[in-house]
Amino acid sequence: MKPFTTHDFQQAKANHLLFKRQLSASLYNQTTEQDIRILSQYACTLGQWLYNHALIDHEEIDEVYELERVHALVHTRSRALLKTYTTGHVEEARRGLPELEQATDRLVELLDTLERKLLPGTPEILDQAIIPGPEILQDFFVHSPVIHCILTGPTHIYSFANPAHEALVGGRKVVGKPIRDVLPELADQGFFELLDEVYTQSKPYVGREMSIVLDNGRGTNRQAYLNFIYQPIKNALGQTEGILAYGTEVTDQVAARKKVEESEARFRSIIEEAPVATCLFVGPDMRVDVANDLMLRYWGKSRSVLGQPLIKGVPELVGQPFLDILDTVFKTGKTYKAKAASAELKLNGVLGTYYFDFTYKPLFNEQGQVYAIIDTAIDVTNQVLVQQQQLQLAAIVEKVPIYVTITSLDGNIQYINPFGQQLLGLTPDEVRTKHLRDFFVEEDMNILGNEALPALLTSHHWEGKLHMRHFQTGELIPFDTTSLALTDPTTGNLEALVAVNRDLRPELLSMAQQDQIMQELKASEERYRRLSAQLEEQVNERTAELAAINEELAATNEELAVTNEELASANEEFAVTNEELEEANQLFSRSNQNLERFAYIASHDLQEPLRKVQQFGDLLSTQYGSQLGEGIMYLERMQAAATRMSTLIRDLLSFSRISTWQDVTALVSLTNVVETVLNDLELRIQETGAIIQVEPLPNIQGDRSQLEQLFQNLLSNALKFRKPNQPPQIHIHYQGISAKDLPPTVKPARQARAYYQVQVSDNGIGFDEKYVDRIFQIFQRLHGKSEFAGTGIGLAICEKVVTNHGGAIIANSEPGQGATFSIYLPVQS
Repeated sequence: MKPFTTHDFQQAKANHLLFKRQLSASLYNQTTEQDIRILSQYACTLGQWLYNHALIDHEEIDEVYELERVHALVHTRSRALLKTYTTGHVEEARRGLPELEQATDRLVELLDTLERKLLPGTPEILDQAIIPGPEILQDFFVHSPVIHCILTGPTHIYSFANPAHEALVGGRKVVGKPIRDVLPELADQGFFELLDEVYTQSKPYVGREMSIVLDNGRGTNRQAYLNFIYQPIKNALGQTEGILAYGTEVTDQVAARKKVEESEARFRSIIEEAPVATCLFVGPDMRVDVANDLMLRYWGKSRSVLGQPLIKGVPELVGQPFLDILDTVFKTGKTYKAKAASAELKLNGVLGTYYFDFTYKPLFNEQGQVYAIIDTAIDVTNQVLVQQQQLQLAAIVEKVPIYVTITSLDGNIQYINPFGQQLLGLTPDEVRTKHLRDFFVEEDMNILGNEALPALLTSHHWEGKLHMRHFQTGELIPFDTTSLALTDPTTGNLEALVAVNRDLRPELLSMAQQDQIMQELKASEERYRRLSAQLEEQVNERTAELAAINEELAATNEELAVTNEELASANEEFAVTNEELEEANQLFSRSNQNLERFAYIASHDLQEPLRKVQQFGDLLSTQYGSQLGEGIMYLERMQAAATRMSTLIRDLLSFSRISTWQDVTALVSLTNVVETVLNDLELRIQETGAIIQVEPLPNIQGDRSQLEQLFQNLLSNALKFRKPNQPPQIHIHYQGISAKDLPPTVKPARQARAYYQVQVSDNGIGFDEKYVDRIFQIFQRLHGKSEFAGTGIGLAICEKVVTNHGGAIIANSEPGQGATFSIYLPVQS
């Protein structure tokens, strides 16, 4: 295929820009054309030039490869949008249009760049348009649904305007008139100034979703939004003669996007202001997209959990059923509801059991797929505890050797415990057939009617002495009776009467034993009354809250349905983001592989010639040293340099391995780590007479070998940079510190609520703190190698190890006053 000419470049730009406008017009029903043909990226003229010529003959130009990628994206994305539109998903197709328009604009920019590089002998074509002839105007512009006009000269006189432009300006005839005269309402809107700038500087201007207020031709103004391009028109000498303007009205598009944004904001507001605990989980990993303050309080978490998967934000849920239930709801699309479900949650650092009524409701996108789950929950811990107390009380009543009975308000017996049945000679089947009058003589019935019942109705309590009839022998048994009125916690209405009856006959049970039992029962009754009162108060509060909730949720159901459709578009953006992350992961993996290859070279290929230099040097020194004379000095210097080079390569190898560290951690005792390092440095410690004090250190999640390297380097430096004729004194200790109390200069690699501050202090030569930013940089030294040996990598390794463990390291010192290195490592939850 022949190389592209200037005309070919211009035609390719025009074709793709025109297609972009046609597709936009079609998606917004601004054209009557029913059939839009989209060629593959290989079939169009530009694609043929790319694959048959440019990628072969111009492979050294980076823009060629980017053009190939962008060109393929424009074609494939266009086909996808058109297919989405024709299958009825109109809004989804329109939401994808801005990405296509941006890619097309980039394609035009790349064509301009390649035109300059491949046709350097031609006049500057970038930012240029050739004034088309009448026949091209007729075919290309007049019938186009896209807005087109040509403005000539510095006063911008209309020389051409197509019907779409005429419709935009309310039917006004503009040809032959300056734009300032025919569209005076544009004054102070910035458009005249833009045209002047494009004309004088010969640079195009691209406007996206720019607001414009126009006279609609009926004496009133209307606001519209435009995507447009002002392209300078140049003659053969490169002089600007006019401006080609073309664009598309995107008012509906902007309105739809703003509606989505407002709806999403309203949806978030609904969740955040809901009177019940509410949150939204998005995606299969249950990312916490939004949660109101009440839900965060239930979890015992701050707003830092927003944006995190639920399993990371609330790790206490691991091993509990909720994560599996959410996964099932996401996969099946079926709502899940539960009552009084127990959950282990950590509040104020204390793990406890709480009870909730909750609902997991799935949200669906336009394709009917679940993309999120709304979680609403109500804390019913107090109600559950009251029920448990009631069950405990019932268990006591069943076993206690005291006669207990429950009676309805009309006098029918509802319950008698086993001891009472035996005491009165009743079988279980006979209990519910009895009435109060079956138990008492007339005198006791009068006491019940005149004293007990009025007291129970007013104060819910009565105590007195009564006689009850034994149903087998007819014996009247004396009882000391305590009666309570039971009320419905939800309504407060009187429901039943409970009586605890102590047999006064001394032959059955001693008074002391019965008194003790009665005290226990009264204590249980008092707890029950107190819990019932609390439950009644809480139920009333919850009832009022639920009434308000039902009203609000009913009002927002319709909004949520609309929002479901609007939020579905986020799925596509998430997919694109995932692709970008996958690409970044691949790049990171290749970078690690390159570093690993470097490590292999450093540990083998670079060390091998050094070992030979050292070996041959040793041979020369031992076998020919006497013959070398003064040359032995140079041989010794060569050996010393080779040794330093070998040390440098080993340190670089350590640094590269730490840089490519894979996050494999286990629980590590820092106390054991320091003990291991001290054993390795035992000879050096004895030589210097060092005094080292190590206090107990914490356990952390980390890589033991890296942590040993950290303390090895810090302790080696403390032994190396000591004062002359003074034994080193080194102190290692730690303390806990909250995140809010961190020094301003400390920026840990991972956020946590608290950190361990491990300090390594010495009494060495110290350093000036103006160099504190240099000491952790690779190859940075504050002393010459003649004073202290080293490569300048040790502290860089320390900083890398601490960063790998999510922490930070700083140093404080003064010349002659020693140094303190402070390590901040996150406390694991």
